Amino acid sequence: MDVKNAFLHGDLKEEIYMSPPPGMFATPSSKFDSSLFLRKTSAGIVLLLVYVDDILTPTGTLLHQHKYTQDIISLGGLQSGNFVFTPLELVGSLNYLTITRPDISFAVQQVSQFMRAPRHLHLAAARCILRYLKGTATRGLFFHKESSLQLMGYSDADWAGCADTRRSVTDWFIFLGNALIS
Repeated sequence: MDVKNAFLHGDLKEEIYMSPPPGMFATPSSKFDSSLFLRKTSAGIVLLLVYVDDILTPTGTLLHQHKYTQDIISLGGLQSGNFVFTPLELVGSLNYLTITRPDISFAVQQVSQFMRAPRHLHLAAARCILRYLKGTATRGLFFHKESSLQLMGYSDADWAGCADTRRSVTDWFIFLGNALIS
């Protein structure tokens, strides 16, 4: 698993589907990865890999990345004992996971600061995050159906609060309705 972070800026002019268009992807097409869908036509082939799961319930929508979390745990060596990731790949994968897991954002950010020259202690900290994920793999973002779509933000800062660098620390929390999203 190789996750690269990309920051896309600009307006989309293409048609975007929030769910596959009718007849495009009926069921997973790969026997190796249930998140991989494909469609072949005379014009070409389309591959779609989906790692964000959404579950509609009578009370709302739950977004989570259970399969992706399990993949990270497996490749992180917690299942087999064989560690496959480099520290940079592991932290990149964890960073991607923070999209639906704001509860690990601070810990991942702390470990990310040391990826230029990671030490054994930093890898141990990343593995602590993996152990936490192993017990909470199905957590995600829940949007209650009756919650408003009001976006609210809160922030806090302190002067020289970082114990490692003595730099100032700023934190923020962004809610969409009642759901913490960042």
